[in-house]
Amino acid sequence: MNAIFKIAAIGFNVWRETLRNKGLFTLISFFILLLISSHGIDAAAMINSSRIVQTMGLFLFGLFGILSNIYMGNLFIQEIRKKQLNVILVRPISRTLFLSGKFFGILLVLMSIFLTASSVWLLILKINQVAIAQAHYWALVFLFGEWMVIASASLLFAVFTSPLLHGFFVFFFAFFGHYSKDLIVYSATQANLALKQLILWLYYAIPNLELVNFRRQMLYDQAITIQNLTTGGILVLLWTLVLFTGASVIFSKRNLY
Repeated sequence: MNAIFKIAAIGFNVWRETLRNKGLFTLISFFILLLISSHGIDAAAMINSSRIVQTMGLFLFGLFGILSNIYMGNLFIQEIRKKQLNVILVRPISRTLFLSGKFFGILLVLMSIFLTASSVWLLILKINQVAIAQAHYWALVFLFGEWMVIASASLLFAVFTSPLLHGFFVFFFAFFGHYSKDLIVYSATQANLALKQLILWLYYAIPNLELVNFRRQMLYDQAITIQNLTTGGILVLLWTLVLFTGASVIFSKRNLY
């Protein structure tokens, strides 16, 4: 129980301090403004206006999930470089416990942003007379699941890279996560064995984020089965655990002094 209280205390402190950051606040404000602007695009469209506002909203959620995690990961890198963590780590707190609290705080920040943005987006859909179905809520739930997986990957990259490489790796991870099946197809066309093995390694090293992508079902009123939800839920939980464990192992061995 003492460990849980420490994780919660660190997490809430990270949540409070991160939301006070002016850079992140600007990014959030820009995200909300873009969501609101989708209403104008919907009004100007001659055909398929309801799909346009939905597609743009989902695209913005996906893009902001990447950008916000890159930004918060870079903040963590700066804390490591400036040795700001030493004040906390000299106390009887293990590095794994600290990183758990840090990750919990990042998830709280993402959840606060996501709930606010989701409310705005659903209101915009209501204003534009889009029928909100159960698929919309599932699409949003698993969009946040995607944010969680990206957050754990961002934390993993943040403990051993520079800000520039961190941003590149997070974007690479998120982008190829949605095109992992194409990697298999592409590898089959390669005659070079080394390149083929590299592509296959990337396929297994990056989660298939299309398994948590229910945008098509939402846009075209297709059924989302229990199997889809179960597979997506297992992917989110398993990859979040694997990536966080990797970050914890590297962080515990890194020289911070």
